[in-house]
Amino acid sequence: MKKIDYYKITKILKKHYSESMTRDIKINKRRVSFKKQIEFKRLYGIPHEFWVDVRSNLTNIPKRGRKPKKSVSERA
Repeated sequence: MKKIDYYKITKILKKHYSESMTRDIKINKRRVSFKKQIEFKRLYGIPHEFWVDVRSNLTNIPKRGRKPKKSVSERA
């Protein structure tokens, strides 16, 4: 199974779904309908197997938590 970049799938899902639905799909809380799976395969080449477990098929997932503050010298 070919893995898909996190940011690429986010961009694709935002074209078709709201922000909350996009987030829920990426964390496996909701699933894409079979009709949409067929449409995504035709438009973007995403296979049906990808949607079984979206989270495990993503690469480059950002870490959770706060980003470190920039130092004074980096801000200027």
